[in-house]
Amino acid sequence: MMLERLILAAALAVALPALALPTVARGENCWNIPSVVDSARFDRNAEFGGHLVLQFRDSTPPFFRPPYDTQEGKSLFDTREQYAAAREAAIAAKPGPECPDGGGHNFTQTVPGSGLAYHCDAAFEGGNCVSVWRFQIKTVKFVFSYVDGRWIVLTAFPQKF
Repeated sequence: MMLERLILAAALAVALPALALPTVARGENCWNIPSVVDSARFDRNAEFGGHLVLQFRDSTPPFFRPPYDTQEGKSLFDTREQYAAAREAAIAAKPGPECPDGGGHNFTQTVPGSGLAYHCDAAFEGGNCVSVWRFQIKTVKFVFSYVDGRWIVLTAFPQKF
């Protein structure tokens, strides 16, 4: 009887770790992935499938599917320099966000921001913002997404909180 209990205890010690919840696939820091770095550039984001252009007051929205065809309801950077500073802060932040191998759900990273930004209350039919109010940027959120078999910066936007 005692020997059976010892064998059972040993078997459970070996089997229980295998029954534990599955682990999340580990990836690498998103900012170390070339497609993320390239798609984080304002001038290249759309070619990777991102819609960063919507988040700038001086930009004309591309004609993607709704709601990515208008600036209405979105927070807008006042300048590209604000975005560039936030992007550099995000790249330097440790630890950075992890993008798992083989894709997954969207991941976000929030970093401190500064300066004044806009919130768009209304837009013309073409998507450009016509009614805004300004706010002090507290943070900037980056959204990473797996698009066409690669990780990209889908968008980034200033936040007042």
